[in-house]
Amino acid sequence: AMTDFSGVQIRNLDPAMFDAIGIVGNVKTGRVEIPITHLIPAACMGSGLGQSHTTAGDYDIQMFDEETVEKHRLNDLKFGDIVAITNADNTFGRVYRKKSISVGVIVHSRSVVAGHGPGVTTLFTSRDGLIDAVIDPDANLTNYFKKLIVGW
Repeated sequence: AMTDFSGVQIRNLDPAMFDAIGIVGNVKTGRVEIPITHLIPAACMGSGLGQSHTTAGDYDIQMFDEETVEKHRLNDLKFGDIVAITNADNTFGRVYRKKSISVGVIVHSRSVVAGHGPGVTTLFTSRDGLIDAVIDPDANLTNYFKKLIVGW
């Protein structure tokens, strides 16, 4: 937990990885900046919605609307990318909620089955939208693991 930022919840994240990501917080506003590779609208989310928790598993980015895929560069997603989902509250499950935001990591690839696609496991969520997602093409677990592994 981030004691100075009670409006941001953390899930599925080792403390060492938290440090490697380099999250910046503003205690006065209660907001945190998190680097991401993609900003994804909640309307794209499919399988996994409505689960009662976000402490395990994932939910999927549907990639069947070509215009949306192109607009949000979803064909560029890679395993390990840190992504933000707008209007997505993952506090007590995975739901659509205006002005909320969740951040997760891509854990599996796309699918041809309706409602399925690249999977996102939740790392951070803010029901009140207190996460500022900052585009960073290097926001990928590979780069963060390099920081953690001596000599790599």
